[in-house]
Amino acid sequence: MVHLPEPLASFERVPLLFDHPSPLHLLPRLSKHVEKSSPAPVQVWIKREDCSSGIGLGGNKVRKLEYVFPSALIDGCDTIVTTGGVQSNHMRQVVAVANRLGLKTVLVPQNRPKSKPEAYDVSGNVQVNKILGAEYTAPGITLEDAAASLRSNGQKPYIISSGASSHLYGGLGFARWAFEVVEQEQNLGVFFDFVVVPVASGGTLGGMLAGFKLADRLQSSSSNDPAKKTRERKVIGIDTYNKPIGVLEASILEIAQRTARLIGLADGVVKPEDVVLDTRYNAGTHSGWSESTAEAVRLLGRTEGIVADPIYSGRALGAILDKAKLGEFAGGENVLFGNNMVNLIAYGDSGQSSELFARPIFMLWNSFYNTRLLI
Repeated sequence: MVHLPEPLASFERVPLLFDHPSPLHLLPRLSKHVEKSSPAPVQVWIKREDCSSGIGLGGNKVRKLEYVFPSALIDGCDTIVTTGGVQSNHMRQVVAVANRLGLKTVLVPQNRPKSKPEAYDVSGNVQVNKILGAEYTAPGITLEDAAASLRSNGQKPYIISSGASSHLYGGLGFARWAFEVVEQEQNLGVFFDFVVVPVASGGTLGGMLAGFKLADRLQSSSSNDPAKKTRERKVIGIDTYNKPIGVLEASILEIAQRTARLIGLADGVVKPEDVVLDTRYNAGTHSGWSESTAEAVRLLGRTEGIVADPIYSGRALGAILDKAKLGEFAGGENVLFGNNMVNLIAYGDSGQSSELFARPIFMLWNSFYNTRLLI
């Protein structure tokens, strides 16, 4: 497993990931396609959080939950209460992890988008949650009210907010991820000038920012290579939520600074200018997508045989393709795409201009999720 410095190595963690880092490898055919329209050389790599764990079909939330669930266990709780959209990946992964640890789960779904087809309410993650035995409340009630109801019945609930990002330790999983990446860079003889990931609640990006600050500082201080002491990477978040300007950026900064303090960095090491959130690709709504996103999903599937979702990873990949075309990766050759979501889709024809989602696709899961690629 990845080598971690103190104090990061000593935080309580429930092991849920495979016993090796999530796969990281070049996308050679996609990169060749990108270079045709890019004014500068670009090599696109991928890190596979869809292949990081076999629990609940995997996904980036499992990595977060490794550090969140110990708090529930220490408190002696027997029921997890959490929320998310109807097709929330977070809710699915929470239910699966809770089952693994012998806890029940009550889900508080947010109100569904009115434009979605009937399949949206019964397929995909909803179907998986029912298989896993989750209980549902009525949509839109507060987590506190749901927890109070459980307490009145003698249960001991523990609340996990949507995305698990606001939890004190919600950023630690992706601080750890950053150290994985640095070790994989060393093994592969590559440096990622840009890291691009989708962002919703902010914990993934916030944790990465803190983790890379520490990992890169430690590597720089121990290296005799002047190039390694001056080379910097840029971590870019791709907005998927369309919140008012400044709201998500503030959340990400708070998470990054909180996580930085936890892992031993001084106040002020993570600065506001470190939070780079590109809002050009959110399609104006969390539950919809643009044609450029759909084209990116198609391209990844048809060049590399990897399926991405249209809400999170598809948007980040679409952003990478567009940024390369616009020359925004100039000065850096290697771009790491953080594929955070499992290949599970439940979207029918929503009237958007894409043949890709012309009919419901209930479950598309890459069967080689446990294949050990380049690590």
